[in-house]
Amino acid sequence: MSGSGLTLKCQLNYRLLGITAEQAKEWEDRTEFEFNLWASSKIDNTGLNDFYDAQRIMLTGWLLNGDSLAVMKYADAAERLNPYRMRLHLIEGDRLNNPNHTQGYSPILTTEGFSLSEYVELSDGRAIRNGVETDPNGKVIAYWISNKHPNSTIPQGHMNTMGAR
Repeated sequence: MSGSGLTLKCQLNYRLLGITAEQAKEWEDRTEFEFNLWASSKIDNTGLNDFYDAQRIMLTGWLLNGDSLAVMKYADAAERLNPYRMRLHLIEGDRLNNPNHTQGYSPILTTEGFSLSEYVELSDGRAIRNGVETDPNGKVIAYWISNKHPNSTIPQGHMNTMGAR
């Protein structure tokens, strides 16, 4: 990734909002300050990475595994160095799996040729492909996330489903 990643740059349409240009500038500056304070804090669920580190981790996961997810969570209380409760829980794309993990495979053409894609077709038209559930029109409606990494030696993990927004 070149540069520092995504940053916030506010530009209010003050005429539409019915405020003055000075009020809009004050709001923009304050919002950017608050965002930067949050982004430079340890914002991930582990307390190890700031927003910019999290972006690099997610980009690497996407490049290596084809997917990367972040789930918003809220801490029970603010911390001394991070007054905001919102945290990101980073999830490796490898942990997206179908329930029961052995329902079937479908060939998918990739840049290296054909690969196998795990899929489940449900009776109501929904489908789950590699842990991503879609409605009959193909809209993503849920993610199926294993509580362990696929190469983990932990026996018998379980799946959690998380609605897409």
